[in-house]
Amino acid sequence: RYYTGTLSIALPRIGGAREICDICSSQNSNTFTMSIESSSSTQHEFGYFDSLMAKASNWSQQSNELDDGHDLIAEPVYGGNNDASSSSYVGRNLHKISPASNNSNNTTHQQQLLDGHTSLLICHTPTMLRYSSPQKNTKADFSGGSLASGDVVGGGDLGAIAYAASAGILLAFQHANNGNGVVAPALEGLNEWCPVRFTTEMLDKGGTGLDSVTALAELVTRSPELTSTTLQQQPCSIIGAHVSDASSKLASLAAVFDLPVVSSSAMSTTLNDIQQYPTFLRTHTDVGGFGEMSVSFLQNKLGIRKFGLLFTNDGYGYGFSRSVLEAASAHDAEVVGGGVPYIAMSSNDNDDDELRAAMKILVESGCNYFVGNFYAESFARVMTIATEYGLIGNGKFWLISGTADMAPFVLGGALKVNQVVGKAIEGNGIYFCEGGVPGLNGTYDTFTRQWTALGEDEEALSYINSKQPFKEDGTQYVYPPGLFQMRPHHVVTFSYDAGVGLALSACEAWKDATIATAAYLEGKMETTRAFNGSAHYAAFANSTYIGASGHIKFRETFPTRTAESSYFVMANLRAVPVDDNSTLVQFKGSPVIDYYDTLTSTWQQLPSKAFVYSGGSSVPPVEMVPLNQNIGAGGIVAIFLAVA
Repeated sequence: RYYTGTLSIALPRIGGAREICDICSSQNSNTFTMSIESSSSTQHEFGYFDSLMAKASNWSQQSNELDDGHDLIAEPVYGGNNDASSSSYVGRNLHKISPASNNSNNTTHQQQLLDGHTSLLICHTPTMLRYSSPQKNTKADFSGGSLASGDVVGGGDLGAIAYAASAGILLAFQHANNGNGVVAPALEGLNEWCPVRFTTEMLDKGGTGLDSVTALAELVTRSPELTSTTLQQQPCSIIGAHVSDASSKLASLAAVFDLPVVSSSAMSTTLNDIQQYPTFLRTHTDVGGFGEMSVSFLQNKLGIRKFGLLFTNDGYGYGFSRSVLEAASAHDAEVVGGGVPYIAMSSNDNDDDELRAAMKILVESGCNYFVGNFYAESFARVMTIATEYGLIGNGKFWLISGTADMAPFVLGGALKVNQVVGKAIEGNGIYFCEGGVPGLNGTYDTFTRQWTALGEDEEALSYINSKQPFKEDGTQYVYPPGLFQMRPHHVVTFSYDAGVGLALSACEAWKDATIATAAYLEGKMETTRAFNGSAHYAAFANSTYIGASGHIKFRETFPTRTAESSYFVMANLRAVPVDDNSTLVQFKGSPVIDYYDTLTSTWQQLPSKAFVYSGGSSVPPVEMVPLNQNIGAGGIVAIFLAVA
């Protein structure tokens, strides 16, 4: 049952040692070896494997031993393309770090450098984030802060959010590379049996499709050979992009090169097309998840089965409405009239007339409950016209959804309206997907403690800052340590979970490849399965694991996180004056009242919290408008007697 080879199987511990066969030469080689080493308990500092890769590359370049006399060499391993020419290979790649010689005097120290393995595989995973936006007033589907309390990282600063997301990813790879399962239990001891390690670089390329595909083209065309003292690695996988438009274009090109792409924030339902995007995954739920949660809240929390639906007349809105209709049908609820589209983003004055026509249809539906998706830029205009038609305010309830910048726009205080419209908006609910709920003693609280500790770790901060891209003025996107004293933005936890998922699935793909190779050497299989991008993707898509944002589960038909495994929260909108002298109101500080418990699949109310509906009532409105609101009790009796 023992094999010799570049790939191997982790075997049970025997007498305090473990038998493990590691990659000791490129996959092109037919020479395999076995080694027995004690488990490594070394916890490496941030950036250790970047440094190890640089040292190994430098030795390869100069054909000289390292300063410490223990020479290593880095060389490319062409995943799934063993016949590729090293001088012209374009695409996905890994690098193997191994001893440059068989000098027995160096063996012990070399294995210490390599965590007890005879060699390591480096999976370089560039991260494409949106630090800046090339345009203003665009329909971005990611921006801003998170919870109503205002103590969440980022606010409306794209750079701060991207910086924080990068820190989450770097922390994930630090935990994976060291086998640290403090947040994600499945990482515990991963480094002992799996020789795959992760490095990354941060690129301000997550905001537009052109930026993303241009960056990917540059990454895959890097020379896998050593052409300078600084090795620019080709990618093994990608994290990004932040917005859906960029993610769709990035994922299309990445599929050509068999590269897994994981997004922590893109929400478009079009990305669920596995024929078009066969290597795309995401640790954030999609727009459809928001539609499902709206029906869940109305039915399970409020007992409402009939409601109206207002949705934007675009791909985002139709994806949202379709999910609401499907969820309503599945749970014996009714979207009265089937929903009404409206034009959200336009400067055409005639669009107000069309919006009024949509409001009239909603009035005629007789509903008191409504679900709507909105853009931050046009929300005030839509609510103003809804107020004119009596569709919001006393006796009404709206579940407000939107792009990922909608909740921070409203709850962060950027939305400012007059007192009449503000009074109408007050008492409604705005819901959004969180990266975890604090105070539940779950992994989110554990992650938050790890997050806070980063701000006090000078070594970690120095490494995180060194990874940041440069602004147009030549300075880096660097933020003060105080940022880590704020609650992590939801994209931070989803980004951490993306890194964890890539690490776990890479090791599973490696393990599957070792088993296949071992069987091949015994003549039990006709072909050898390489640790390629498709295998990496498949292992991720078929996984379920616990991360910073809870228990990550994917849909059965495509690898998008399920709504049921995501923490949604519901904030109760409450108006406050902008300042003492203003006639405008805002909704900053509106409290979160309810959250979706992923363990029980129910909406739960936070301790000492209570929802206040329009008009200050603690009682929710009735489901439907009476046939005639002015008919009175006597009229109802008269109608009953006449019919009888």
